[in-house]
Amino acid sequence: MTTRWTCMALEEYAIFDLGAVKKIDAAALAFWKGDQRSYSYEIQLSEDGVNFRTVYNGASKIQSSDTDYNIVDISGSNARYI
Repeated sequence: MTTRWTCMALEEYAIFDLGAVKKIDAAALAFWKGDQRSYSYEIQLSEDGVNFRTVYNGASKIQSSDTDYNIVDISGSNARYI
């Protein structure tokens, strides 16, 4: 929880480069006031940085706080870009 990304509008996104294609089993996310607010988000993966596929599309109360993670199971996925 030492880094942070924020956006102020709908349809914004961040792309994280893992440096090489890796097997991904889960994503751990934390949201500011996540136990009090509702957030909508997608997790998309890509091996080449061009063709992305949605592996999670969530719109609900996140069960996390400023110090806890929300774990999203995306078992068996390969990607370099998230």
